[in-house]
Amino acid sequence: MACGEMSPPQFQEFLRQFLDYCRSFTQPASVILACMDWRQSHTLVLAAQDAKLQLIQMVIWDKGSGGMGSLYRNAFEQIHVYCDGPTPVVNNIKLGKTGRDRANVQHHPGANKPGSSAAAPLKTHATPKPVELVEI
Repeated sequence: MACGEMSPPQFQEFLRQFLDYCRSFTQPASVILACMDWRQSHTLVLAAQDAKLQLIQMVIWDKGSGGMGSLYRNAFEQIHVYCDGPTPVVNNIKLGKTGRDRANVQHHPGANKPGSSAAAPLKTHATPKPVELVEI
């Protein structure tokens, strides 16, 4: 919501401060996921550079249906995957051993779809994410 209330430089600084706050709870090489609408994705990238985070992947969340809007309703959201610091992230997921799929396109219903785990938090948060999405 802040992006509509702040100038572009103010919003970038807001995001940098938020990412710095996230870093205060991590150890070097930790992974930080940051969700952002495509219209402000570039601002998040700049803020993350200011916060000394390394972009290691971009994940697309396919919500299954369009959200608010008019001509083209957004049915996806970008998830920026950052590493805290220059140390490479350790990949110990052992893909295939437990059936987890860490593809960079994730398909989970958005809050406006029946059965989404994000539906209940919609009452208190404007852009809730399904639990299954952050379990990736």
